[in-house]
Amino acid sequence: MALGPRRGRSEYNGRVRGGAYRWIACAVACASGMLAPAQTGDARATGAEIIKIAHSAPDDSPWGVGMAGVASHWRKTLVGREVKLYPGATAGDEARMLTLCKRGSLHAIGVADFFAGQEVPEFNVAGYPFLFDNDAEAHHVVDTVLLPRLQAIVAEHDLELYALGELGWLQLASVAPASGRDLAGLRVRIPENPFHAAVVSALGGTPVKTSMLDAAESLEQGRANAILHTSVFLFATGWYGKVRHVYETRLLYSTAFVLVNRRFWRGLPAPVRQKLVPGGAEIVRVSRTQVPALSSVVRESLVQNGVQMHALGAAEERALRARVEAGRPAIEAALGPRGRAILVEARRALARLRSGRP
Repeated sequence: MALGPRRGRSEYNGRVRGGAYRWIACAVACASGMLAPAQTGDARATGAEIIKIAHSAPDDSPWGVGMAGVASHWRKTLVGREVKLYPGATAGDEARMLTLCKRGSLHAIGVADFFAGQEVPEFNVAGYPFLFDNDAEAHHVVDTVLLPRLQAIVAEHDLELYALGELGWLQLASVAPASGRDLAGLRVRIPENPFHAAVVSALGGTPVKTSMLDAAESLEQGRANAILHTSVFLFATGWYGKVRHVYETRLLYSTAFVLVNRRFWRGLPAPVRQKLVPGGAEIVRVSRTQVPALSSVVRESLVQNGVQMHALGAAEERALRARVEAGRPAIEAALGPRGRAILVEARRALARLRSGRP
């Protein structure tokens, strides 16, 4: 079963462009107290405030569905409080959402690792090219190392790590044919994150830093001629209409964070926090089941919409992996000292798993 072309409301760039302009009104609302920082102490305990949850994914994507589930779970748990969900970057792009969540103007947000890493360099470990062989290896490293280690770090940024879910494998989508062995000749749109600039450079491409809101426009205007993202997201956003080729690889596994304002979270009674915790486990389950389940359907749909899909051969995969190995020093430099320490632990966990000693 293929999906029809994405148009109109579901054309992501049009929608987030609208979100960008709506942000002007949102900023005015913040100044007037409609989106004021979260109150503390007794005001929270009485449930007087509106709880605001935001994310940047299309609302009918697996991550959008998962975030809607989080909002629903919170509504059922936080009895007497209004919980509002701001999907599809209607509360601003991911960098802005991070700022608002730290400030307390947003209570919880869903952000991809490559955007969260702009604010907290250690988060980039979640998008590091471990060269996993399968999903199970990725899940093991995320669950046993990254989640507990990053939970301790986010507290320094006035945040709590509520969940660390799955976006899937990043694919190379390009306007013109690529070699499949490297990114030579490609101007690859990336978020404004030094880590991803290092990854693209290591693979032989030229990084083009733009915000999420400007991604499609950068492809349309030729500033970029390629993009790294999951095939599910490419289809859900409508960005596939800006490219002609998608190269399928398991080079880069991508995650997404659900972050909660720390003052808000710690201000909730402990029994209430315990009741909210299952919502985090549920979005991990949804993302890890829906993303793989949708992959074949999305692949067929991309083909039917004029995109040429390219499965890389063993020689091409080896060439890409060799480029990553050669570029590791520059890539790891962007993680920071603590990020590199987490990386060492993650590699050990992966090695133990592969040797049969998890």
